[in-house]
Parts: sequence; structure tokens; C-alpha cells
Amino acid sequence: MPSIHVFKGAGSNYGFTTDPTGSNLPADKGPWTRVRDIEMNRGDGARIGVNSDDVLDAVERDRAYVASVSIQITDKPPDK
Repeated sequence: MPSIHVFKGAGSNYGFTTDPTGSNLPADKGPWTRVRDIEMNRGDGARIGVNSDDVLDAVERDRAYVASVSIQITDKPPDK
């Protein structure tokens, strides 16, 4: 699979697409800002808050995947 381009939209919306411009992401969930590119393969499991298989299925079918992703950042590392 080619690189997946990750975009940050309004609120907690993130868009995933093979279009490096993000022009196929829904305008009503933007504006979209390109965050990074990632390699994503089937069976990778969860990657940056989304399931890789779900993203790849949607990108193949609809050319894009949009999800509301909640990322929690803490100052304290998890207990071991």
C-alpha cells in the first residue's frame, strides 16, 4: 500500500487518504492540515488511534477515511 497521508481537521477529526493534497476529504469536517505520512499495512492493528484495516478498506472503497480520534497525553509514564 502506498503512503497514507494524515490530516487534522476541525475538533478531533483526522482524515486519512492517498491524496497528498487532501482534496478528497469532506470540507464540512475541515479545514484540513497535513500532519504526516505513514506506511500502513493490513494486519498492523491500531495505528495512531485507528485500525489499519478499517483505514485501508475505506481508502480503497471511498478514497478517504475520517475518524474522530481522541489522544490522551499525560506527564507521567504508565506504571510498569
